[in-house]
Amino acid sequence: MPRRQLYAAGNKLVLDQAYEGVQFTLKASAALTIDGWWAKVAEGQNSIKNPVGGLMNDEDGFGDADLFGAQVHFTTGTHKITLFGLYYRDNIKGFTHLPNGLGYFHSRFQSEMSSAIVGGLHATGKVNVAGGLRYNVEFDYLTGKDDNANTDHKGNLIDINDGTLSGFNVYANLTQRLNIGVPLDISLVGGMGSGDDDPTSGKGNINRIQTMGFFPLTNVWEDSVMPDVEGISPQGLGSPASRGYRELENTTVAQLKIGANVLKSLRLETSYTYLQATQPIFAWSGTGPDLTTSSTDIGQEIDFNFKWQIRKNLKLVGLYGVFLPGDGAAYLINGMNDHKDMAWEAKHVLLYSF
Repeated sequence: MPRRQLYAAGNKLVLDQAYEGVQFTLKASAALTIDGWWAKVAEGQNSIKNPVGGLMNDEDGFGDADLFGAQVHFTTGTHKITLFGLYYRDNIKGFTHLPNGLGYFHSRFQSEMSSAIVGGLHATGKVNVAGGLRYNVEFDYLTGKDDNANTDHKGNLIDINDGTLSGFNVYANLTQRLNIGVPLDISLVGGMGSGDDDPTSGKGNINRIQTMGFFPLTNVWEDSVMPDVEGISPQGLGSPASRGYRELENTTVAQLKIGANVLKSLRLETSYTYLQATQPIFAWSGTGPDLTTSSTDIGQEIDFNFKWQIRKNLKLVGLYGVFLPGDGAAYLINGMNDHKDMAWEAKHVLLYSF
């Protein structure tokens, strides 16, 4: 039945949002499951301001934005493969809900999305190597259109392009489990997301339909839970306040992560992450981007986490991180590289289960 529910795909790189809509699941066999959905993403520009003219129509400023999708899940043994496809269409005339109607900021020079098609492959599983090798891989390809022929950046909010949009995400996480006195796991994480090589012309870049920021990568740079309608507060440098990148937008990342269950009730984790921009990040000012000044150096981050099960129904979680910014991060957030102080975060969560 129609209701508000979560729509998500893969590792939540391209879609992770609650919408009003309809979903269905068909379990064709023990190994094959098919999902399908339709969602109402927005109901026009006039739905978020004082309405003018006739109500209850889908014309002009009342045009709808809709999302259609399907996923095919195939499971065999310890392996699961998912193929998914999405189609997004915004029928609002002269205004795109993404990103203009969100009510919060992404990074600067975003493409306006009039329509988009997404195809993706997501695979997870375990291979019996030593204590067990787990893998989680995803590839997404996006293509779309921007029907608004913009001649300015609207305060550095949007990209100027030729009306064609495209982009991709590649992600891999390999975790080897070992037992050398204590249970130990070593993870190698790599990812790459497309970027825009010129925010003033040519093709525009897209990496997602809409997400809430629940893709786990680092504690400071990409810890970017969004302030959506459910009231979640922003965090990290990907928040609307600082406007860094989220997920794998224009990011190439390599990460080494080590975790150990040092006690039955205590788990420790640490990681080192190296971040580069896939395409150059340009300096900017109030008049727009400066195409003569750029950098691909986002920076480096060192994180440390712990999870302590104090009692059966009481847990304490700590997350700490230090981010060392490069010129690319400074240009992205500040428009200049004059301010590159180290950024750090310390976060504690106490969970009590009733």
